[in-house]
Amino acid sequence: PRPAGDTQQAVRRFAAAFSNPENKPVIAVILVDIGEDKGGVEPERLAALGGAVTVAIDPERPDAAARAAAFRIAGDEVAILAPDLPPGATASDVEVGYQAIVAALPESVALIGSEDAGFQKDRRQAQHLVELLATDGRGLVTYPQGLNPAGQAAEGVGLPHASVYRVLDGTGETAAVMMRLLDRAAFEAARQTGIVVVGTTGIETVNVLEDWVGAGAKGTILAPVSAVLAD
Repeated sequence: PRPAGDTQQAVRRFAAAFSNPENKPVIAVILVDIGEDKGGVEPERLAALGGAVTVAIDPERPDAAARAAAFRIAGDEVAILAPDLPPGATASDVEVGYQAIVAALPESVALIGSEDAGFQKDRRQAQHLVELLATDGRGLVTYPQGLNPAGQAAEGVGLPHASVYRVLDGTGETAAVMMRLLDRAAFEAARQTGIVVVGTTGIETVNVLEDWVGAGAKGTILAPVSAVLAD
């Protein structure tokens, strides 16, 4: 629950600092935290990117709160990597699950599920989830699959929402392939607003992002997802 008198949306309250004085096209970056034990970078390593990104954390990790605090101290913002609910989950199931994950990651700006998450396909789950997110102004990030009922529900109530444009490293992509995906994202960012790419905190992915930004990012600027959601 919000503190008494606090009416600001979570997507703004807990957003990482971001500025774009040259008004460059924006690419929002969400990196799923896989942990150092699985080849992910330490929170401080993301500072080398030269700007904040969003880190999606599994709220069921026993150290979720500590991971979130470390990434926020390093200058990045946090999103909830939503665990899946069983098919046919009731409104009560969705609410109980939502309250549990928010309790684990209270200073989060948004929620994102997996590509095949139940709420991406189940209209009733999607509607319940969106209503809960709307109570505290957390944004929603979805994948553009099928009719995308969660995205439709978010737009229906004016909830901050973004759709993933590309996944950088979902199937073992090489550095060269990730570079091409980023180039394509930059091309699209120059044509439309709200481009979001998703990757992991894997060392190779972070290295590619650093190299790409160092080479000029094709005239774009990397940003946390709140810069798109709160626009």
